[in-house]
Amino acid sequence: MSLLVFGAVQLGMQYGVANSTGKPDFDLSKKMLEAAIDSGVSVIDTASAYGDSELTIGRSLDEVSKSRISIITKLDPLENLPSHASHSVCAAFVDASVYGSLIKLGIVDASIDEPLGGAHRDMDGMAASIKSHLIDQLAILEGMSEQELMARRYDRLMSYGND
Repeated sequence: MSLLVFGAVQLGMQYGVANSTGKPDFDLSKKMLEAAIDSGVSVIDTASAYGDSELTIGRSLDEVSKSRISIITKLDPLENLPSHASHSVCAAFVDASVYGSLIKLGIVDASIDEPLGGAHRDMDGMAASIKSHLIDQLAILEGMSEQELMARRYDRLMSYGND
């Protein structure tokens, strides 16, 4: 791990007292990220509160680049969470924040919702959710020919890192 961390707030919003050029466009943001990684930076710091920084990172980096770095992000601000929120409401807020970041960063495509209180409290409910999700996904795939499936996979792999 490198000693330098790429701070990505400027990729998502105008940031900094000395910033006279504003937020860089997507192409410049992508070049900045690639240059940092090629120069040995292995950690990127971002947050959902940094405008569209997470989305820019997710769209900019291909799977090879993502495998070479660690990404630090933060939870959404807690301002919308009631001060008297229960543990399960707090946990749901954290889950939603992490999931949103993972989607924007291009690390996952989808998630399966847990029953309220967590999968460990309702294993049958969780199993039903998993089964339902798998059945839905298989139904989509069953209607495709092998050539369509291969083309879809190829297109997906070739799209990594493209806007």
